[in-house]
Amino acid sequence: MPTDLMPPARPGPRPVRVLTGRHVLFALIAFFAVVFGVNLVMMTLALRTMPGTQTRSAYEASQRFNQELDRIAAQDRRGWRVAIGLAALAGGGPVTVEARDRDGNMLAGLEVMARFERPVDARLDQRITLAERGSGRYAGAPESLAPGQWLLTVTLAREGEILFVSRRKFQIPR
Repeated sequence: MPTDLMPPARPGPRPVRVLTGRHVLFALIAFFAVVFGVNLVMMTLALRTMPGTQTRSAYEASQRFNQELDRIAAQDRRGWRVAIGLAALAGGGPVTVEARDRDGNMLAGLEVMARFERPVDARLDQRITLAERGSGRYAGAPESLAPGQWLLTVTLAREGEILFVSRRKFQIPR
């Protein structure tokens, strides 16, 4: 059996890589190009998915504040009890409203509106009119609601005068 008595040859010295000003310049340009590109993409996505302000004029909204407080006080004095049913919404069913006065009598002949607002995308908002389904009972189904969080505003009015407003958050399961 032959035996090799010669040690393996060592590789020669590695070539030294010198860091030059050109390398540093290209590294800095690449770094800031990546930062700028990511910021541009994030800004574009943010502007496309979030439309921005919720009110057209903050000044006009502030001027209506006292009127809103008066409307809330009048609603409390009426003593109406309004039950809003949301259980069927997840399956595409209707939202139901049952309205009673202070004495428990059903309230018929009201104009009942429901506004479904998506907090993350105002383009998905919907308004519907609920039809009367018997004395003091109202129902109406929105178009399909995407899974996630929603804000429902139910408004009861008579002859154009808003008499009752209820706002609540609810969740459509995935």
